[in-house]
Amino acid sequence: MLKEDHEQLKRHYEEERKSYDHDSNSFVLVLIAGDSYVFDDDLVSGGAKGGQRAGRLLDDAVKLSLRDKGLQHCRIIVRVYVNLAGLSKHLSRANLVRPGERSLASFAAGFTSSRAMFDFVDAGELIQSANFKIGAMFRQFVDNAQCRHIYFAGCHSVRYVKELIPYASDRERITLVRNYAFHTGFNRLDLHIEEFSGIFRDTPLTLVGERQVGKPTSPPVEPASTAQMPDATSCETGADLCRFFQFGICRWGEECKYLHVFRDADSRPTTSTDSSSGSEISIGWI
Repeated sequence: MLKEDHEQLKRHYEEERKSYDHDSNSFVLVLIAGDSYVFDDDLVSGGAKGGQRAGRLLDDAVKLSLRDKGLQHCRIIVRVYVNLAGLSKHLSRANLVRPGERSLASFAAGFTSSRAMFDFVDAGELIQSANFKIGAMFRQFVDNAQCRHIYFAGCHSVRYVKELIPYASDRERITLVRNYAFHTGFNRLDLHIEEFSGIFRDTPLTLVGERQVGKPTSPPVEPASTAQMPDATSCETGADLCRFFQFGICRWGEECKYLHVFRDADSRPTTSTDSSSGSEISIGWI
């Protein structure tokens, strides 16, 4: 009896979804983790005008994709979540924006003003803030009958694989957006994958005076046991790189005088455990 009720509710739900096929309130949602899906150099260096151009290019790319899906009648809602201060600092060190704590703000304002439903949101400087926002938005709208499709540009972090697994069978609802930071764990979901060429960077940032971030050199030496892990009372390094950051245990955070950059993007950890609470946290972004 319970199974029959479930099937009946499911049929009603599907009928309700179909009734919105040509509803003017139908929309698609584009979720972007802006710290890892960094917009192209020519765009971010263009300030407010670059932000407006980025919005137009993204709008055009999504509309082209929607035509192939028969969803061209849907409105497009975009939410980009970033640590604005942190990303501004990294882009400044790459000589893409002027020095300043929030020098990316003009680009963000330009992007937000480019379309009525586009927002470039500063999620704050806490490491988990942008991830929390993206996860919450996904859960809010993935079962919304008026949300016809979600473009998910947060595939840099394996933590989202678990979030997406329950919806892997509904390939018509979700499209993954690929960039250089795309984690291979998302391939097993067998969801549609698209690339928006010319909108997001296709390589990691190159910081002035330093080698390219994320370019593999020699593989990092992994500790055989906890006893061989470095003593986290100070940060020692071979090339101005914090070796404690490689294992996600540097206690100095933003105050560390060494560079928090992974030696090898393919083997870098994505999460670590907070020793004080035991909770899983993100340990960094590039």
